[in-house]
Parts: sequence; C-alpha cells; structure tokens
Amino acid sequence: RLEVGSPFGKMLKLPDGTMLLPYHFGPTTGAAWLIRSRDNGRTWVDPVRIAEGPIAYTEPALCHLGDGRLLVILRALHMGQTGLWQSDSADNGYTWSEPRSITGFHEHPGDVIRLHDGRLLLTYGRRVPPYGIQGLVSHADGKTWDESNKILLVGDAGTDTGYPSSIQRDNGAIVTVY
Repeated sequence: RLEVGSPFGKMLKLPDGTMLLPYHFGPTTGAAWLIRSRDNGRTWVDPVRIAEGPIAYTEPALCHLGDGRLLVILRALHMGQTGLWQSDSADNGYTWSEPRSITGFHEHPGDVIRLHDGRLLLTYGRRVPPYGIQGLVSHADGKTWDESNKILLVGDAGTDTGYPSSIQRDNGAIVTVY
C-alpha cells in the first residue's frame, strides 16, 4: 500500500501509456516523489523519490522531454528561503539528478510545458515586487534558462500569488491560469 502526501501538478502520460503522478510531503521536511500507473489510474506502483532533504522539496511539476527524459521543477525551502530547483531523469523517472537552483528568492511555485516549437516554458509565482506571475524559456530542454529575457505575465498581484498552470492551444496561443 502506498501512502501519498499531496499530489501536485499535472499528471503525465508517457508514449507507452504509463501515467506519472508527482506528489510531495511537506512543507518544511519536504520530499518529492513520483508514482506510476500502467492501467489508466486504477492502480499506482513503483514509488520513486525524486528529491529529499536537508533541503525541503515540495510541489513537483513534471515535463516530458522525449526519449525517456523528464525534468521536474521543485519548490525548495533552503536556509529559510524558497525558490525553484530542477532535477532531471534520463530513464522515465526511475532515477533523478541532484536538484539545482534555477530561480531567486520567493519565486515559486512553478509549472513547465513544452511548446509546439520545442522550447520549454516555465511559469511561476513571483512573491517579491513586482508581485505576480513570471516566465522563463529554455531553448535547451532545461539545461539552461534564458535569464536575460524573463517574461512578466502579471505584475500587479498580491504577495501570495502563484500556482500557475499553462497550456498551449492548437492555434499556438499560450494560456496560463493562476
């Protein structure tokens, strides 16, 4: 029997039909996990720890990159500060790299999607002025993020803004709700 903390983010469906569900335990002793289903969600198996302390990792957001590669964006609490960190997998999520920091203080939580043109779009809450929702683009499957061209989607929200979720429509329009 699996004990699941809090599911978070979007589930992914791999090309072979396997569904992936990210979840976390938290918030101050957080650990991010992944479980999978091979029967359209009736049963969940193979729990895998993505990341765990001494940094508290929570609120995982998955992105499928193809060829068995995944990345996950994690909210991390480190030395009293929160931001987004990233971990990568080359084996459909069975093993994960050591997480690395990708955003600044109070820039969290995140969501990441692959755009039709192959770039990745990361959207996240910005809990420092200007408060709102910000975005970063990667032209390299998340190996690097274009810090010099940050996108401010919303700059007039409150201090507890966040939890964006983005999709790209068939006509190319990107819709982000938060």
